[in-house]
Amino acid sequence: MKKILLGLSLLFTLSTFAQENAPRVQTESGVVRGAIEDNIAIFKGIPYAAAPIGEFRWRAPQPVQSWTGEKDASTFCKDCGQAGHQNLVPIMIGSNSAEVPQGFVNATTKEELCTKFSPLQNELKKAYDPDSTTDFAKMLSLINTDKVWAEPARFTARAFESKKTPAYIYLFSYVSEANKQRMRFGAAHASEIAYAFNTLRNRDGSPVASKDLAVANLMHSYWANFAKTGNPNGENLPLWPRNTKNEILEFQSDGSTIANKEPNEARLNVMEKIAELKK
Repeated sequence: MKKILLGLSLLFTLSTFAQENAPRVQTESGVVRGAIEDNIAIFKGIPYAAAPIGEFRWRAPQPVQSWTGEKDASTFCKDCGQAGHQNLVPIMIGSNSAEVPQGFVNATTKEELCTKFSPLQNELKKAYDPDSTTDFAKMLSLINTDKVWAEPARFTARAFESKKTPAYIYLFSYVSEANKQRMRFGAAHASEIAYAFNTLRNRDGSPVASKDLAVANLMHSYWANFAKTGNPNGENLPLWPRNTKNEILEFQSDGSTIANKEPNEARLNVMEKIAELKK
């Protein structure tokens, strides 16, 4: 018992000493007490505005309410959560076929790349490089694409459909002839935007290829329908199915569309497993 009391007394003494020697600053709203870390005065979690809840929801930031005494600013506050509920509205979501070359996952060899996904490196290799002939740069691009864009899009669509809310997934794989050397493995990040909004133009002012315009007209029709009705489908358009049966609409490399089961399901399943391991 004496040891316990001595320990508690020591902790209280150290805590009191730390608080007494902590840096303090007077703000317009009150005094904040920080901490010393590596000989640097640190202040964390200082409120800059009133909490965006209740009457302050969806309004410009309101002044924080002043406080008396000292506010502990030695630790960060909890992550800010959004109050309220998700509206049950349809969602259209997807990814491009080769978003980025690397950046989120980086490696210099296939072995190093696969090792980053231990203990599922064998499943990863089977999905992305089954016969050991996949170009390393392509493999790296596809892994970055699936990890950051494609699998999260599928996860989101499933979450919406679980609430009986329509979800439509697209895969944009079209690359114009003019960009095929630059986009060797598929459609790069943001390359679909000009097609979706039908704003294609060449920098030199030359005419846009007729095939590119056809893809843009088709894609824009889906986007406009969705904006108007919450459903991308319309007259004279190939059917875009809801994601109830893991079906998506792919804008294929030849400019046509196909509604089918997710073509990269094996890859996305591996990424889903990897995400589950990190929970």
